[in-house]
Amino acid sequence: MEPRDVTRSIDLAVIPGDGIGREVVPEAVETLRAALGADAAITTTNYPFGATHYLESGEILSDDDLAALAAHDAILLGAVGGDPRDPRLAGGIIERGLLLRLRFAFDHYVNLRPTRVFPGVVTMNCEPPAAGCAGGLGAIALEPITTTLAVAALVTPTRSVAATTVLVEVAAKVAGR
Repeated sequence: MEPRDVTRSIDLAVIPGDGIGREVVPEAVETLRAALGADAAITTTNYPFGATHYLESGEILSDDDLAALAAHDAILLGAVGGDPRDPRLAGGIIERGLLLRLRFAFDHYVNLRPTRVFPGVVTMNCEPPAAGCAGGLGAIALEPITTTLAVAALVTPTRSVAATTVLVEVAAKVAGR
């Protein structure tokens, strides 16, 4: 059988969120594009959800919004939240109305955050040339997020993984592995 070029596509909902999310998420999308290469097409749709959107519109996340997000292959969610001293954001309204609602709607129950130690990089836990510090897996943090409020995660209709593993997970999906 002859190898053939197959163009794969990902329909990605993008929620940059607030603050640093607006800086990090566009870079994550570009990194994803670079990691997948020319054989994958990524179509993005941006959504405004977050504290800023709530303060401007009074809306957090409706049933129609959830339905629109569910129509995508995946959701890239950036950091969300505003000034904790702002009384309009009191009581965890964004955390409950956006983050927890997304988590329960898409069964996003854990963040898996593997880290990799690169050669020549000194870290708090691993200083080269100690054994195991010249690359490879450095640590894995497993966070049950039904009790914590971790953000910056890729959410799919069946499961989700932390942003640090987004590239591997989506690239493997696109590659058919």
